[in-house]
Amino acid sequence: MWPSNQSKPDHGTINVFRGERLNEQLRKIFTQVVVLLAEKGALSLKEL
Repeated sequence: MWPSNQSKPDHGTINVFRGERLNEQLRKIFTQVVVLLAEKGALSLKEL
């Protein structure tokens, strides 16, 4: 909040930022987590 002069964005602003700017990065992270969990035996890719 300091760089924005204590401005507090609403949920819509945060959602737009997440959707437009982080979508591909979050998809990659999610995929990595699923693969890691499958390798550790915590879930089955067959069930997904």
